[in-house]
Amino acid sequence: SRFLSALDPLVEADRLGVVLFQFPPWFTIKRDNKQYLLEVAKRCAPLRAAFEFRHASWFDGDNREETLGFLRKHQLPYVCVDMPQGHRSSVPPVLAATADLAVVRFHGHSERWTSKDIHEKFGYDYSDRELRDWVPRLRELAGEAEQTHVLMNNCYRDYAQRNGQRLQVLLGVD
Repeated sequence: SRFLSALDPLVEADRLGVVLFQFPPWFTIKRDNKQYLLEVAKRCAPLRAAFEFRHASWFDGDNREETLGFLRKHQLPYVCVDMPQGHRSSVPPVLAATADLAVVRFHGHSERWTSKDIHEKFGYDYSDRELRDWVPRLRELAGEAEQTHVLMNNCYRDYAQRNGQRLQVLLGVD
């Protein structure tokens, strides 16, 4: 409740779209963890909670449809990610709307993703080609939800701001 009350100024100013919960690599798909997602959403209400996973088990084989189906059943927004692949914390770039709100988070593709140095980890500047490749995918996702939030987490220097502005231009959004 202390955490949620700290968000009150954002809520009162109508500047809070969603509370993003990024789970650690050890948070695997299992019944208890799915129940935990429901508990988090319940405790956050009336604020919206969105969920980003960092363990591939949520999307391995049949688990992909199980995960997306579970989130859809409970109207829980899934956070789609663009991130480096092949690491313990990597999840595939599954694009899906599981609620009326869709969220995409761009982490970049740093070759130093496992570095403890944030300049190395988040020092990724998306190319125009990479951003252009995302445009049709984001449009398709936006067609599946009432609202779509796109977040840049390549927060080294001004990469996130520049990439976000460039993506807005490519999407034709103000």
